[in-house]
Amino acid sequence: MEVIFIFALILLVGTAIYFIIDTKQSKIEPRQIVPIYKDDTLNKKMLKQAQLCVESVLTAFDKQLDYSDESVRILDQVIAEGWKGKGISQNSRERVVSTFGAYLGQTFINNHGGIWYEQPPKGSLPIVFVPKSNFEFSPADMLREKFTRMSFYDLSLSYYELVKQAKERLNALR
Repeated sequence: MEVIFIFALILLVGTAIYFIIDTKQSKIEPRQIVPIYKDDTLNKKMLKQAQLCVESVLTAFDKQLDYSDESVRILDQVIAEGWKGKGISQNSRERVVSTFGAYLGQTFINNHGGIWYEQPPKGSLPIVFVPKSNFEFSPADMLREKFTRMSFYDLSLSYYELVKQAKERLNALR
C-alpha cells in the first residue's frame, strides 16, 4: 500500500512540475520569424574574406589571428596601429570594414554559434544571426564605430560585451 501511495505522490508532483515549467515557457515572448536555412554561398564568401583578413594582418603587421575570442584584442591593436591619425578614404575604409568585419563575425560564429545572414537592402554587409537565441549583430557596424571613434572605442571590450549579451539572451530563453 505504501508503494502505491509513494508512486502516486511522485506522479502527482511530476505532473505539477511539468505544468509549472510548461506555463513558464509559454510566457517567453515568441520568436520572430528567423531564417531556418544556412546560405552556404554567403558563409563561404564571408569565410574567404575572414581568411583574407588573417593573411593581411600577418603580412602587413606580422601578427597572427587565430579566430579565438582573445584575437579580437589583436585586431583592435592592428587597427589602432595601422589607421590611428591617418586619413582613409571612404571606399578604402569600407573595404577594411568588410574584411575585418568578416573576421570579427567569423570569430563569433566559430566560438559561440550563429550564421551569416544577408538583410535587405541588397548590397549591405551581412550580419551574424544566432537562431537559438534570436540574437543578431553587425560586425561591420562595430568596425565602423572603431574607425569613427578610434581612441575611444575598444573593439575587444565591445566584443566581450556582445558575447555576454548573446549568452544572457540564450539563458533567458531556456
